[in-house]
Amino acid sequence: MIIDLQAVLLAASPVAALVGTRVYPNVRPQGTELPALVLTVISGGREYHFGGVSALATRRVQADAYGATAAGAMALSDAVEAALSGLRAVQGGTEFQGVFLEAERGRFEPAQEEGSRAHRVSLDFIVKYRSA
Repeated sequence: MIIDLQAVLLAASPVAALVGTRVYPNVRPQGTELPALVLTVISGGREYHFGGVSALATRRVQADAYGATAAGAMALSDAVEAALSGLRAVQGGTEFQGVFLEAERGRFEPAQEEGSRAHRVSLDFIVKYRSA
């Protein structure tokens, strides 16, 4: 699912215009050029009904938009929100039933190495999907 969500974002022109191909699952590689985007599944599981396990799953996905400036991080987070909010689509092996923005927060990350400071905006999406 996370790889298919990555593909959705890379296909969104406003996102791709900002990050090129710098959309990563789980971790931003050290020294990565900014802006960049990181997608992480932070919680979720299968849904159930009285007959047992449903084919529908729900995950909370955190999208971390990194920029060299606060404005850059915010521009990327706005593009990500526009691409994902309310999404219903089939991508690869995933049928996205609905993607909903639930939370947003910003943070400045101090330098871990020379010139590596970054601003970050984190978006939490609830992703409802089924494997196609």
